[in-house]
Amino acid sequence: MNPAVSPDHRSLELVRCLAAAPTLCGVLFLDLDPAFLPSIGQWLADAAATGGGPPPRILTLGSWHTEDDLWVSVRLVGDRLETAPGVLVEAPDESAPIVLVPNLATAGLAVQHAAVSLVGAEVASCERHGRTLMWSPKARWLVGCSREDAYRTSPHLLDRLPVRVDGTAFGACIAAQRPISAAIEGTDDENAALVRRLLGAIEPVRHHRPRVTAEALDRVMELSPPSAARRDIALARLGRAVAVRRGAVTVESEDVTTAAALLGLVAPPEPAVVQSPDEPPMEDVKLPEVPPPVQDTEATFYFEQSADPIVKVTVPALLRVASHSFEGLALPPALTDMYPEDEPDAVTEPAQLRVRWQRPSKPIPAARGQIIGTEQTGDLRDLAIVATLMEALKFQVFRPRPMGRKDTLVLSSADLRRYRRRPEPAAALLLVLDHTCHWDWDWSGALSPCLQWAYSERALVSVIEFGHRDTTMELRAERYRARSLLDPRITASLSRAPGRATPLASAIDLAVDELRHLIRRGRVPVSNVLLVLVSDGRGNVPFDASVRNTVTAAVGRRGVHDAVELARPVAGMREVRSIVLAPDLAPYPEIPFDLADALGGVVMTVSASSRAEMSFVKHYGRGAR
Repeated sequence: MNPAVSPDHRSLELVRCLAAAPTLCGVLFLDLDPAFLPSIGQWLADAAATGGGPPPRILTLGSWHTEDDLWVSVRLVGDRLETAPGVLVEAPDESAPIVLVPNLATAGLAVQHAAVSLVGAEVASCERHGRTLMWSPKARWLVGCSREDAYRTSPHLLDRLPVRVDGTAFGACIAAQRPISAAIEGTDDENAALVRRLLGAIEPVRHHRPRVTAEALDRVMELSPPSAARRDIALARLGRAVAVRRGAVTVESEDVTTAAALLGLVAPPEPAVVQSPDEPPMEDVKLPEVPPPVQDTEATFYFEQSADPIVKVTVPALLRVASHSFEGLALPPALTDMYPEDEPDAVTEPAQLRVRWQRPSKPIPAARGQIIGTEQTGDLRDLAIVATLMEALKFQVFRPRPMGRKDTLVLSSADLRRYRRRPEPAAALLLVLDHTCHWDWDWSGALSPCLQWAYSERALVSVIEFGHRDTTMELRAERYRARSLLDPRITASLSRAPGRATPLASAIDLAVDELRHLIRRGRVPVSNVLLVLVSDGRGNVPFDASVRNTVTAAVGRRGVHDAVELARPVAGMREVRSIVLAPDLAPYPEIPFDLADALGGVVMTVSASSRAEMSFVKHYGRGAR
């Protein structure tokens, strides 16, 4: 095995090593097509069955599983209730099951709690419905997730999955094996055949455990980051798998280095150079001269338009190496490529592994939101019929029944159960960004309170932007929706370069449509919407020009007039609070106030006397201007 061939082959070799390392319990596939995860799980199950034991179970977990499904389930057998172990409870004589989670971001809280509790644990216990269970978890979790979702996933959950496989490279290998005449998305049998062809024949499982040498342990501590406690354990176990695959009885430091290259922690070793007979011998090749070492020097920094030095610092020689020194140098892949949670800007939602709370401004109907369980209730609204009957059956032996009616089910008010539903966001933030208005001022400071409010309220975020260089249609605004403020697209939208056209009327039309969608949407309407319009109000594209995507005549003030007229329906929406954030510019100072009057909101001006200091002044309508 030569991991220096390509990242694709390193991903394949890493999956092959999983068959030889049963102690690697948690594996995360980044950007892998969920259709291939069952095929990989079946390949590992077939590999585990070659050892002579029974074939392991393959479980697929998703958002539909509840706590009762995973731990202890209650079933009706005849006229009585019986409890049974859940799907994650393992029997003592059972082979290690394979648990598949196609998408970690959409998995329910019950599945995420189970992953945190079981992956890498020595002992697991469960007490539920009057039954106590205890077992040693050996299940192997194969989890899929995209890199963007990994930035926002709980670090406690990602810490249980230290082994990472590049799903993009793995999928590229599968796509290369697929015939051109075949469909882009194959059936399950076709995908399984492609995975078996890529991973090769299933080798018999070797039951010996190579001894880890002291040099290998030192190499593990050298390559593992100090902040990740579980990665060094995973690296040592993967190094043992590499030694098992080559039939060794000891784990050497080279095995650990190879395992680190498979995980992307270090650069793979360079392939051996084969001398061609037509090339001149190496001793006849003239090597380039090595430049002399650069010494540390002092550098003096000045402010602009000043002749006095402000500070003197010593510049290390490593920061002033000539650029030609990096030509042809194979730098190791970034650690944060396979571990997105190590990025400085990786921010997760607060208390992500808990059911989030909300404080709606008006009552929300009970029968709304995703069902995540049941709870006791005192009324008949949103009644869980099956859970109520199951609770009543527990006490039928002790309850008196009418004479001659032994088959009658007697209900009590204490048996009533209703559905417990996941809270839906009751707040939303609508950002309308005009990129042509921030040439000489910074809007980040003024937007900070609004963004902090959206983060603390866990609000839905919708962004409408226009007037930037990256747009595909200059005469129209663009819109997208994000699940939360942590979406990386929002960061990109706040740092775009200004463009030329300003289709403000088109953006206002999209904003009105988005507000109606948020207020009147299907399951849970949003009761608190904050509309933030960042613009100076000088729209130079009329609404009809945005619809036709062409300008045929002089514009004049039609773009501003259309924007004001299209904004008037917002004033009648009681759930919406509107803020117009505008720079304090001398020309046309009345346009932001016309927009605020039409929106029924306020104006916030930002006076940028300098780039370092900004003062914020709120204006309420025309009378306070």
